[in-house]
Amino acid sequence: MCGFRLYPLAAVEQLISKTPIAERMDFDIDIIVRLYWQGVDFITMPTSVKYPYDGVSHFKLWRDNLMISKTHARLFFGMLKRIPQLLSRYWV
Repeated sequence: MCGFRLYPLAAVEQLISKTPIAERMDFDIDIIVRLYWQGVDFITMPTSVKYPYDGVSHFKLWRDNLMISKTHARLFFGMLKRIPQLLSRYWV
């Protein structure tokens, strides 16, 4: 949940026109999984991340962990119905 991300605009526009996407600390996992379900390929590149020593975190321990857990659960159950489609990408 740290680093620098670039998302393909056309795919994101298509996704958010059909599906509400999380807007806080659960955004990253929500959009990445849903873009993967759409068939978007990813390129991963190492990026250095530096946090200032006296930086301020916007992470709210209980609220954000609860939202992230709910998003993970929702995506897990959404994945179950997509298993045949997801596996077919590797058995072509």
